[in-house]
Order: sequence, then structure tokens, then C-alpha cells
Amino acid sequence: MKVTELKIGNIVTVDNPKYHPQLKGSLLRVTGIQEQVISNKIEYCVQLEHVNKKVNTYYQTYSQFMEYIKPVALTEQWLLDFGFEVERKYYDKGGMSILLVDNNNDYYKNGRVFYKSWAIMDAQPKYVHQLQNLYFTLTQEELILK
Repeated sequence: MKVTELKIGNIVTVDNPKYHPQLKGSLLRVTGIQEQVISNKIEYCVQLEHVNKKVNTYYQTYSQFMEYIKPVALTEQWLLDFGFEVERKYYDKGGMSILLVDNNNDYYKNGRVFYKSWAIMDAQPKYVHQLQNLYFTLTQEELILK
């Protein structure tokens, strides 16, 4: 995963078995990204908070180097959790429709295929943060969990 793929609000997870093994698989939201110079090398540190917070409960925030930041796989459940509505095989939200076919995501806007290979990304979105970024690009609105 590259730092250029991330923006504030993206949902990711952490795989840092030495210092934060308890975070593996936990859903975390990006709250900031800092560039740091360590031993004459630029490193990026990502600030994170828990996604599913309970009211009146303390949650620790975290800072992790990019090497420990991992994407969350995009599934049908994520589309539903983001508020997409199912109409036949399409998931609709805010003028954007997604058709899931054999794990290959085709994106539609205003009734026509918008996306087969998106020049900004190396491949079709397979991860939650990529869907969040694509949705923002198409609608100028953040994709929020229900």
C-alpha cells in the first residue's frame, strides 16, 4: 500500500505483530498522515482511530508507519454497510451504482459504464479505501458507514 492511496477518513487495518498485535484485523480510520525524516530517509506515519466506537468509552489512538498499514478487502457487506441499496445485482448510492460480478467490480454512473480501468489507480478497487476514494471523486461526498 502506498501513502498516495490514503486520505483522511479511509478505513484500513494494521499488521504490526511486534508492537500492536491486538490491532490485526481491527478497523481503523485514518485521521492524519505525517512525513518524517529518519536517518536521512523520508518515512510516513499514519494517525489512526477506531472506527466502531461506543459512546462514553475511551479508545486509544495510534500512529503507525506505512509499512504496517494494510487495506481492508471490499465485500458485499461493506457496500451494504456504506448504505448502498441492492436492486437486482446493483448497489446504488448517490448517483453511483456498482455491479458485483464474479469478484470483478464494474462501476456505473448515470446508467452507463464509468469504470473498467481507472487511470489513477493501478487496478480496479478491491479495497474499502479505494471505494471510498472513488466515491468521493464521483460524488464529491464522503462515504460514511451507517
